[in-house]
Amino acid sequence: MLYGPIVPFVAAHLSHVFGHGAVAVLAAGRSITILSTLMVCALVFSLAQFTGASRLSSAIAALGFMISPLVQLWGFEFRADMPALAFNLAGVFAFETGLYPLAIVLFAGAFFAKQGQFYGIATIVLSLCIGRDFRRAATIGAAWAIVTGVVIAVMQCVSPWYWLNTFGALAGYYDISAPLSLLRHNIVLNAMLVLLGGCSLFRFGLNQMGCLFLLALAENSMDSLRWGSNFYYFLPTIAAAAILAPAALDSLFDWADSRRVAFQVMCGVFVAITFSAGTVIDVVRNPSAPIAEAVRPVAVRDHCVVNYWDSGALRKLKSIDGTIIIDSPELMFVDHRSNIRFIEPMVLGAMKSHGTFDDSHLISSIRRREIAAFVFGPEGLNLEWRGRKFFWPELRDAIEANYDKLSSACVPVVMMPKRSSK
Repeated sequence: MLYGPIVPFVAAHLSHVFGHGAVAVLAAGRSITILSTLMVCALVFSLAQFTGASRLSSAIAALGFMISPLVQLWGFEFRADMPALAFNLAGVFAFETGLYPLAIVLFAGAFFAKQGQFYGIATIVLSLCIGRDFRRAATIGAAWAIVTGVVIAVMQCVSPWYWLNTFGALAGYYDISAPLSLLRHNIVLNAMLVLLGGCSLFRFGLNQMGCLFLLALAENSMDSLRWGSNFYYFLPTIAAAAILAPAALDSLFDWADSRRVAFQVMCGVFVAITFSAGTVIDVVRNPSAPIAEAVRPVAVRDHCVVNYWDSGALRKLKSIDGTIIIDSPELMFVDHRSNIRFIEPMVLGAMKSHGTFDDSHLISSIRRREIAAFVFGPEGLNLEWRGRKFFWPELRDAIEANYDKLSSACVPVVMMPKRSSK
């Protein structure tokens, strides 16, 4: 994981509860993510009430966030995004309740859960500046910067590779079209939350939660410029929209309250349908997938992770004693040997372009055919994301010149050293 140290550290120590190996680490990581997701939903409910919204509307918005297709996928996967979001929202909550030192610690925790998470502390500083409390804004901002800087310095002293792994490895290519594309996708799947949140922002002005929404949107858009970004980069924006939404939802309910009972029932049905629309759209967008699969919880879909690994290819791999390099870690769930080595071509390729990764040793090993096998997913060496190839030309050419693909219509794609010509 490039994002640390909090999430990998906690997962490593929690994994012993679930056993040993990659599956135990995955279970620990997903436990952290799921607990963070539940915490975020609770914080959405609590923070919404600071805007003056009712408990009912706050609960509906929190539930709407929970059932969003975005959360139903990325709220389970082992990633640092949901824990970082939980830290940020908890920091805002702590500040709202007057626990300023705790808020600073929580905002620092968000940064060390996923570096580059500034929207939480920025929300507090901006809202204080809007309220012309410049002295407290400067004090809190400086305190956060000092805490964060000291921890970074300590981490660098403990591990000389901390800066490179945490910051240098994230210096990638830029994808100018990504922010709008990813945001448009999220707006479609979370239309009701975004619409109500926007109405609340327009009606009640730039309060603290409005600052949270705008700063999360700005930061998520900036983060999405880095190639490799994905839909879940806008989780904070959708969570902030869910916090704003109950105020507008209360206005809708107040307007319906003066109408007939039949109209009130229709209004309730309308709210239920629109909050669930994202799931319906997801099903319509994937007509080939069974509806039962689309609405089944992610936790019971784990069989899909290893379904595409061909049993014949797996038997072949288990007969190989040398180093096997893989580009997707799923193989570690079915082959637990220590000779399985995972590399991340997306990260390494970007690092190579910035001069922070020297691939000469890897290329030399490939040309000498010292690596026993390469194992790739269904796309093989053509793996790409948003039109850019994962494998840089020198690496791809070296593998193709020295390794042959096993003749099989199944996956994974297994490449073995070519026989030396006599």
